Amino acid sequence: MITIKNMTRRDVVTGAAAAAGIVLGVYIGFRKIPVATADPTATATFEPNVYLSIDTTGLVTIVAHRSEMGTGIKTGLPMVVADELEADWNRVKVVQAQGDPKYGDQNTDGSRSMRQFYQPLREAGAVARQMLEEAAARVWNVDPAACHAQNHAIVHQPTGRRLAASQLEWSAYAEKTATGT
Repeated sequence: MITIKNMTRRDVVTGAAAAAGIVLGVYIGFRKIPVATADPTATATFEPNVYLSIDTTGLVTIVAHRSEMGTGIKTGLPMVVADELEADWNRVKVVQAQGDPKYGDQNTDGSRSMRQFYQPLREAGAVARQMLEEAAARVWNVDPAACHAQNHAIVHQPTGRRLAASQLEWSAYAEKTATGT
C-alpha cells in the first residue's frame, strides 16, 4: 500500500537545498579553463549578412531564424535565400539559429513567417548574389552586368567563363570594396 505524505513548502525547500549541497560537493578535480586559439584548419567564410555564409569549399550555410512548428518554415525560408543566390540545394546546409537579437523577431506563431520574411530573405540572397557577381567581375576585370549567378557559380555571359563561389578571394574583394578601387 502506498502512503501519501503531505509536504509543506519548507520541506520542499529543505530537500532542494540538501540536494544542491550534495551535487555541489560531489565534483572533485580541477577544471581546465578553455583558451581561445586560432584553428589553422578552419576555412574562411564569406558572410554577407546574418542569414548566410559561404565557405571556401563552396558550402552555403543558411540560418533558419524561425522555429519549425510543422509548417515547413525551416526549409521554406532558406529555400527563398538559396533560390535568389542561385545556389545548388545539394550544396546547402541549413542550421537553426540560436535566440539572438541580430535576427530580429524570432517569434514563430500565427503562420506568418513566410509572409513576414519572404521579401527580407529574398533581398538577403539577392544582395549576396550581386556581391558574388561583382567579385567575379573584379577577378576577370569585366563589367559586373555581364556576370550572372547560375547553379552555384558565376558565369561571364560573353565568354562563358565560370567561377565557383569557393574560387573567389574574399579578403581581396573586401579590401577593394572598402577602398573603392
